Amino acid sequence: MNLSHIISDASIVGCAINMVALTAFFRHSPLRRQFSAMMAYLVFQVVSDVTLLTLMRVHTFSPSVMYDAYFTVYWLSFLVGSATLYFAMRQIFDHVMEPLPGLKKIGRILFSWIAITSTIIVVTSALHPYGISLRAVPLAMIELMRCTSILELCMLAFLALSVHRLGLSYQSHVFGIGLGLGMLAATDFIMSAMTRFGTPMVSTMNLFGEVGSLCAFLLWTVYFFLHEPARKTLMIPATSQLLRWNEIAMAIGHSSGQVVMTPAPKPFFLDEVEKTVDRVLSRNSVDLH
Repeated sequence: MNLSHIISDASIVGCAINMVALTAFFRHSPLRRQFSAMMAYLVFQVVSDVTLLTLMRVHTFSPSVMYDAYFTVYWLSFLVGSATLYFAMRQIFDHVMEPLPGLKKIGRILFSWIAITSTIIVVTSALHPYGISLRAVPLAMIELMRCTSILELCMLAFLALSVHRLGLSYQSHVFGIGLGLGMLAATDFIMSAMTRFGTPMVSTMNLFGEVGSLCAFLLWTVYFFLHEPARKTLMIPATSQLLRWNEIAMAIGHSSGQVVMTPAPKPFFLDEVEKTVDRVLSRNSVDLH
């Protein structure tokens, strides 16, 4: 069995597991409401995997045409998938920070700035060597792959450090989603380093990407079929710095009543002299009596 058949079989298995994960996802109505972007990502990945698998098995056109068609679909699907994952990570953050609405609002602002910064990095990195041309597209997608991977790994680190403090657990669906995204991020990091100078349609790195995606889909399938423990009530001490920062964040952008603060009036010189004279006269009066 050659490498092409191995990649094709791995893609078929990955697509099947993705469909199972999507089915398990649809079983939970709270998941559909809270993580609609994740549902869109799973649906789009099924369509993308079927399209790429078809292109690998069709040999009607010349190899160059098939190569261009395959990687056009691949990079377009990755672009759309990265956009859906960005919104999925925002929804994950919103869900985790639900008990702290002020910090959740600040986090949404930071997510917007991350998107703007990543876009600038992707565009400038791609246009630097080639300018405005089709040759810059693969470089732009590779830089996007790296930026998305960094955000996914940061989200996984945040979940690993904060789930228990925010009333969740490692058995929660939100942590399972983050762990799967971490697997995809690790896979994309390695692929972005190995495919910077181009890669054939059938390669070891292509197989590595299929296996990484398969592991992430398999993990999500397990998590979506498991029963999620109820979220615990968040208990924060009244003197907690986290509570203070949440109150500060809630106050940002909201106008409130204003208090006029004026400096205390300075005493006039003649008033002081008059008070001194009055004190001397009153003392003398007491001595005479």
